[in-house]
Amino acid sequence: MIEELATIENTSIVLFFVVPGLIILFTRAQFVTGGFKSTPDSILTYFVISSIYLAVCLPLIRWLELDPRSNHAAWLIFVFVLPVLVGSTLGLSVRRRWFLRLLHFFGMNLVDAIPTAWDWKLGNIAACYVIVTLKDETRFYGLLSRRSFISSDPSERDIYIEECFKFGEDGTWNRFPNEGVLIAANEVRTIEFFSATQEPVQ
Repeated sequence: MIEELATIENTSIVLFFVVPGLIILFTRAQFVTGGFKSTPDSILTYFVISSIYLAVCLPLIRWLELDPRSNHAAWLIFVFVLPVLVGSTLGLSVRRRWFLRLLHFFGMNLVDAIPTAWDWKLGNIAACYVIVTLKDETRFYGLLSRRSFISSDPSERDIYIEECFKFGEDGTWNRFPNEGVLIAANEVRTIEFFSATQEPVQ
């Protein structure tokens, strides 16, 4: 029995009907907070996703007349590379809300795959100025850009602002000579956002 399970044919079945689904879901999860949860029952999900993926690819596979015994490179692409592209597309669709926008256009609404407003806003944020108000009413004025960090961990929503400012007497923002500020998640009350093209006034 062990020898039978170890045959190339059975290995191919596992490879074709489990691995693509696993790769697709794992890649998609890199774009969505908490999107990948592996459990003992997950193999059924991988099988279903893989089956749908292969059903879509089957016409192309037949058209190219691929034989796994003679065209290993093509099968590596179908089993490993293409699922990464599919998963990335699905992840971007969630992050950019492409599918939801299409459904909204037709008057349909689904539960959003993005779990919180924090993930929705800060996961897609471009460079901008922010005013962070803490629970003790302390305010930080800063710039969120490529050197800032926004936590995607649901249990620790901290935020690092790369540049901090104070208001000058003329109402302009003057940069502090520091390396930024790290703000703990449980200290934040509100975050106000302003376009990076023009500094907000006090």
